[in-house]
Amino acid sequence: MTSITPQHTTTSLFTGKHMLYGALVAGLLMDMLLKQLGASVGVWATVAWRWTFGALMLLPLAVMMFRRPDWHAFRRIHVMRAVLNLMGTYGLVFGLQKLSFALVITIFFAEPLLTLILATLVGRQPLHASQLTISALGLAGVALATWGDGWRMGSFQPEVVVAASIALAGAFAGALMTVLTQAHGRTCSSLSLVFWTAVSAAGVGLWMAGPSAWTVPVADMWRLGWVAGLGCVFSLLWVAALKRVAARVAAHIMYLTLPLGALAGWWFFDELPHAVSVVGSVSVFLAVLAVNRLTSRGAVPT
Repeated sequence: MTSITPQHTTTSLFTGKHMLYGALVAGLLMDMLLKQLGASVGVWATVAWRWTFGALMLLPLAVMMFRRPDWHAFRRIHVMRAVLNLMGTYGLVFGLQKLSFALVITIFFAEPLLTLILATLVGRQPLHASQLTISALGLAGVALATWGDGWRMGSFQPEVVVAASIALAGAFAGALMTVLTQAHGRTCSSLSLVFWTAVSAAGVGLWMAGPSAWTVPVADMWRLGWVAGLGCVFSLLWVAALKRVAARVAAHIMYLTLPLGALAGWWFFDELPHAVSVVGSVSVFLAVLAVNRLTSRGAVPT
C-alpha cells in the first residue's frame, strides 16, 4: 500500500500541472484575441458576443447536469456575480483596446492583492500589517507601470490614466466577485455560477451594444467564438487543476502570466515597454509573490 500512494500522488500532480499550463496558455490566447478584436469591434459588442457564445457552449452541460435548485437564476449570489462580472469584463476589454497588452496583464495580475484586502473588509480573513504594506507597494507598482505606459509614445498621454483606472476597476470587480463567491456561493454548483454569469452578461451586453452587436463582421464573429471557447477551456482546466494540485503550485505556475504577457506584447503587438513600466510590473510581481508566500505559511509577523 505504501508503494502505491506515492505513485498516485505523483501522477495527479503531473496531470494537474499540465492542466494549469493549459489554462495559462488559454487565458493568454484569449486576451490576445480580445486585443486584436479591438481594432474593429466595440467594447460592448465584444462583451455581448464573448458571453453569448460562452452561454451557448455551456447550455448543453446545464441541460444535462443542472439540478432543480440550479435553475433559480435570481438568487442573490447570481445577481451579485452578474453585476461584478460585467464590470470586470468591460474593464478587461476596454483596457485591452486602449492600453498596451503588458500593462493590462500587469493590472489584472495585481488582482490577488485586491482580493486579500477585500476579503479582510468583508470579514473573511485577517489582514496583517506586512500583508497590507506589501499590497500597498504592489498597487503602487500598478500606478508606476501606468505612468510609464503614458510616456511610452514619447509624450505623456493622459488618456492612459483614464483607461488604466477603468481596467483597475475591472480587476477590483473580479476580486470582489471571487470574495463574494467564496462567502455566498458554496451552496451553488460551479456550473450554475458560471452559466448564469454568462447568460446575464450576454443579455446586458447585447442590450448595451444595440445595433452595433449585429454588424460585427463574420471573421470577427469567428474570433469571438474562439475567445468564448478559450474562456471555457481556461475555467474548466483551472477548476479541474485545483482539485489535483495544491494552491501554492497553481500560484507558482500562474506567475508566468506576467513575463509571458510582456513577451506577447513585444512579439505580437510591437510594444516596447517604458523602463518605468518595467519597474512597476516587477514591483507588482514581487508583491504578489510575497503576499502568496506569507499567506501560504499561515503565520505572518506583525
